[in-house]
Amino acid sequence: MTIVTAGSVEDPVGLTASSVTLVEGEPWRMLVVISDTSDVYDVVVNGAPFVVQVLDTADRALADRIAGLSPAPGGMFREVGLATTDWGPRLADHGTWIGCQTESLEPVGFQHLLIGRVEQIAVHDLTDPLLYYRGRYRSLHEQDGNES
Repeated sequence: MTIVTAGSVEDPVGLTASSVTLVEGEPWRMLVVISDTSDVYDVVVNGAPFVVQVLDTADRALADRIAGLSPAPGGMFREVGLATTDWGPRLADHGTWIGCQTESLEPVGFQHLLIGRVEQIAVHDLTDPLLYYRGRYRSLHEQDGNES
């Protein structure tokens, strides 16, 4: 699972995204499927940069809050420290993130494919990334048949 952020630390927007792909090449590209009803779409549609952050299993509540699945009194980024980057705000306590410059935004089915040129990659030791599989959050460390 990832969180995509854009805008500024003072006025951040975000969405939870499970449909992301990092494509190797010169330059690398980040592909993200987003809805045109999201606040992130409203920012990147004009070519603004964005940040993709990889989540840990401890981030389940944050993923739900930013996805709009749980209440967010005070805003989706309440109690979350944000850091400024050249590509928009990022979660300050998440070491694995990718800074991207929007290249295109194309309709695909009922969604849009956001393609960003990767300009910065920061990798932190992420031992238990948050997965979303068959309608549930999962851990890489779960045994078959073990539900979370």
